[in-house]
Amino acid sequence: MDDKNRMDEVFADPQVKHLAMTEPVEHPALGRLDIPRNAVRSFTSVAALVGLVGPAWAAEILFTARRFPAAEALQMGLVNRVVPAADLRDEVMSVAQGITRNAPLTVAACKAAIREVGLSPDRRDVARVEAMSEACFASEDYREGQRAFAEKRPPAFTGR
Repeated sequence: MDDKNRMDEVFADPQVKHLAMTEPVEHPALGRLDIPRNAVRSFTSVAALVGLVGPAWAAEILFTARRFPAAEALQMGLVNRVVPAADLRDEVMSVAQGITRNAPLTVAACKAAIREVGLSPDRRDVARVEAMSEACFASEDYREGQRAFAEKRPPAFTGR
């Protein structure tokens, strides 16, 4: 798969779209977390928020419904990084290119594992994630990664 197709695949992923939407936190219109004052949150969404930022920050976010500036969102762990709006595209492209340099099967297995961790234990499909992980070690990409390392060159992953 060429780099353009891999980049298209990365940007088609909803998690990367989320990155693109959450990165420009210094932008005046996008730089604040807003919780509607009358919003009722489901247990699942509150649990996810508590898991992300901890109970103290979750309580403040939900109880006050105040707007949080970029630096505070970063401090509480709500965003991974803060970038100026002018640098957003370059930053997103850099992250996406970093993802595309990795083995696609490994990225897919990691995404699946991260999603499963977010589910309640009784709903997790751990066997599927384990099978995906094992498939990575049996893949041509794994062998290519070993060859590339031994030859001191970047790997050319194909997703097989």
